[in-house]
Amino acid sequence: MSSTTCRRPGRIGSPSQDQRFVTFILDGGEYAVNVSDVFGIYRDLPVVPDPDGPRCLDGVVQFRDFQIPVVNLRRFVGLGEGESRRSGRWIVIVNDGSCPVGLVVDRVTEVVQLSPQSVKPVADDHRGLVGGYVTAAARLGGRDLFFPDLNRLIHDAISQ
Repeated sequence: MSSTTCRRPGRIGSPSQDQRFVTFILDGGEYAVNVSDVFGIYRDLPVVPDPDGPRCLDGVVQFRDFQIPVVNLRRFVGLGEGESRRSGRWIVIVNDGSCPVGLVVDRVTEVVQLSPQSVKPVADDHRGLVGGYVTAAARLGGRDLFFPDLNRLIHDAISQ
C-alpha cells in the first residue's frame, strides 16, 4: 500500500484553457476532480476486504493488472455508511501518475467544464466536508463545487 504515497503537484487548470472535471457527491457536498486524474468510474465492483489495512480502507479491487486499494471517503472523514451503502457503491478510481486508488463516494453526478478563472482558492474556514483537503472551489449553476487535494488526501487515508 505504500506505493500510493507517490505525489505530484495538484493542478486545477491551465491559465488559458477550460478544464473538465468529474463531480461526485459525498454527504450532500459536491466535489470535483480533474478528468485527467480519473482512471475510471465504476459501480458495485467487488471489493476484497483487507482486515489489516487502515480503518478507512474498504479493501482492494482486482482491476486489469492492478490490485487497487479502495478508500471509503465517508469513513475517512468520520461519517456513517450513508447513501453509498443504500444505492450501490460508486468507486471513482483516480490515478496520480503511477498510483491508482479507488475512492468510495455517494454517487458520481456529471462531467463539467470550467474556466480556470472560475476556480478560486478557499479560505481555511470554508473548506467543505473533507476539511483541510479542499484547496479550491467554484460556483456552477448556483451550486458550490469543492476541489480536494487528492494526493494529500490519498496519502493520509492510506497511511492512517
